[in-house]
Amino acid sequence: MCVDLGLMHDGRLDPCEWCEETNWRIEGKGDHASYRCKTKNCRCSKSALTHDADLFNKKLALRSLVGALWLFLSPINVSPDQAGLILGVDHRTVRDLFGNFRKWLTPIIDRMNEELVMGGAGMDVELDEISFRSKGLDDKVLWLRYIAIVRRGSAKVFIHKLPDKLTASGQGGGGPLSIQELKDTIVNSAGASRIAVGSVCHTDSAKAYKKLDSEEPLPCLYNGALGGPSFAHLKLAHSNVRHKPPHPEFTRKFKLKIFDGRQWVEEIRVGGTQKLDGFFATFRREVGKRPINTTGPSPATAEAMETQLHERVRTFQFLHWFSFTDAFQVFAEMRKLERASVGSVTWASLASFGKGKAKPSTAPETKSAEEVPAVLVPPAEESPQPLSLSCDEEHEPVYSEGEDVQSELFDPEEEEELIFDNKGIRVLN
Repeated sequence: MCVDLGLMHDGRLDPCEWCEETNWRIEGKGDHASYRCKTKNCRCSKSALTHDADLFNKKLALRSLVGALWLFLSPINVSPDQAGLILGVDHRTVRDLFGNFRKWLTPIIDRMNEELVMGGAGMDVELDEISFRSKGLDDKVLWLRYIAIVRRGSAKVFIHKLPDKLTASGQGGGGPLSIQELKDTIVNSAGASRIAVGSVCHTDSAKAYKKLDSEEPLPCLYNGALGGPSFAHLKLAHSNVRHKPPHPEFTRKFKLKIFDGRQWVEEIRVGGTQKLDGFFATFRREVGKRPINTTGPSPATAEAMETQLHERVRTFQFLHWFSFTDAFQVFAEMRKLERASVGSVTWASLASFGKGKAKPSTAPETKSAEEVPAVLVPPAEESPQPLSLSCDEEHEPVYSEGEDVQSELFDPEEEEELIFDNKGIRVLN
């Protein structure tokens, strides 16, 4: 199964090291699998995991290795300790395997994340930030910050790493978002806008977000075709709600001028970042369960902890993107594509997994008699007759939709009398 899905390398296509033939068969060898050359007088063998040691580098049964990957990608979100109990494997071994999976997956998700363009003309887009508290330094606190963009109704969440910020202890959230940070988020590596023209942006009350629909001149934010002095050329609409006390609000209706692709129209939209608020609630539970110490005890340890946090973020992002489908099959397809050509995994190459659940049709599909098998088409003489208001004495009565049929089919006076004994048990006649 793993070979057919593309999760593992198909060793049957490799030439034998001894006879240079491609005449292999797969053999079960205890808890493992191996390839055996079928050429006469050769009988060379090799492990089925020879080319997949970057993922499966532990001396475990093959079913345990694949089971660890399935649990890693499953929607039940099990920890390495829980996965170790399920598989009967030491939790430290499972933790190393999970680390291998994250390490392989992270650079691919980085590329796919960079491809995303959010929103469209008249579409609702939300922007919001999240911060993770790191270790305190004297009277300062280091904050690890991210910003996310998502279109309402879509599972594709764009997540961008913001610069770490050092704030005074007691100041939460890592401080306000700056205009430069907003620019670095919206402009992708090619110099184009990450938010499509005409999108309706919903944010909180951070001052930087108010520049989204402002014509105030700013330093040049874009290069190439989207070059301009401000955000105004993107024709964005913007609403913001205030989350801070004394009167916090999370959703509110706004009358906005929206560019629908051809002209400006006035519409009423519900502002707020409720979709990202729900996403961040799960995001924080899964990614930030433990304090992230990125300040010591050594620079090497701090860098390793930042790398680990980044890998956890990208893994959670991948599972959220493909939460509507089997992430195990998506992972196997990505493995197959990367094995054929490094860097070939794109949104286009995974289009078959990116459509989500099909929407139910509003009207039943009608087919002509030629499209329906003959056995399903009743003969003309057996077609059901329409309801009639009268009945023929020679046939069974045909009732109209408004008649009381129960009076003809059931007579209460003819109901059989039920007899019970002194203990309340029914006595059958």
